[in-house]
Amino acid sequence: SEAQLRINGTTVMINGLSGKIGDGLFDGWASVDFASKPLVKVDLNFRQLDIATAAAPAAPQGTQPAWSVEPIELAGLNYVDAQVRLSASELNIGSAHFAPVALEASLASGLLKGAVSNLGAYGGQATGSFDIDVASDKPVYAIRSDLIGVRALPLLSAAADFDKLDGKLQAKIDVRSTGQSQQAIMSNLQGNVTANFRDGAIRGLNVAQMIRSLTSGTLSGWQESQEKTTDLTQLSASFRLDKGQATTTDLNLIGPLVKMTGNGMIDVGAKTLGLRVEPKLVMTTEGQGRSGDPVGLGIP
Repeated sequence: SEAQLRINGTTVMINGLSGKIGDGLFDGWASVDFASKPLVKVDLNFRQLDIATAAAPAAPQGTQPAWSVEPIELAGLNYVDAQVRLSASELNIGSAHFAPVALEASLASGLLKGAVSNLGAYGGQATGSFDIDVASDKPVYAIRSDLIGVRALPLLSAAADFDKLDGKLQAKIDVRSTGQSQQAIMSNLQGNVTANFRDGAIRGLNVAQMIRSLTSGTLSGWQESQEKTTDLTQLSASFRLDKGQATTTDLNLIGPLVKMTGNGMIDVGAKTLGLRVEPKLVMTTEGQGRSGDPVGLGIP
């Protein structure tokens, strides 16, 4: 890396800062004021910023890996104040890709506040903010985010290894939690989440075909297959979170050949779910506008 260093009283100025982190080039400036508690100011622009993520612990076949119980060490945030601006033409977090990215954050008295704008995410955009308060013994986290027109399949596949939903995603997230490990944070989540998928598909299942099959026999299991899909015009739900449990009463799917409603609970901390859905077959392909089209066949 290269930089021009200048000292003015208790302040160290680092101008013309440039260098390379991994494969990513950056430039910008930084300063540190040692008058009392160190105050760090950083403004960096990355061509490409790669952030590695820890691999999930091994889990028995057929089960989800548990959240980590390793303590997250954040106490050091109490010993420095900071003002940070980061921008990147491309940001890679593990296998998730975003471009471009603009982040502003401040750290004062153990409270880290940040905002993300101009975030390009899989054909759509995202904005959001986060607060992390480590001044007390139990860190407090808050996240607010809006996703608009994001391709759900590549995002969910990269971020959560979930490849069952495709479509354009709009979502609002407003959650908070406390805890000193992943397990504690996920088990203490509170807040609200709404999600709306449009013009896509559920991959691996053909709900309309499952309903029709009941006219000639019984089904064993979910009849899951990589070749099957359920086309959807809209799939929406809102969730209220309390102590890591997300409850919904308005799960709703509308598609060319099937309509489905549902309710239930997803336990984020335990990585389990209990949902009851009520599918109805649409007898014509003229759409959902005719109230007489859906026929319920009693297979919750």
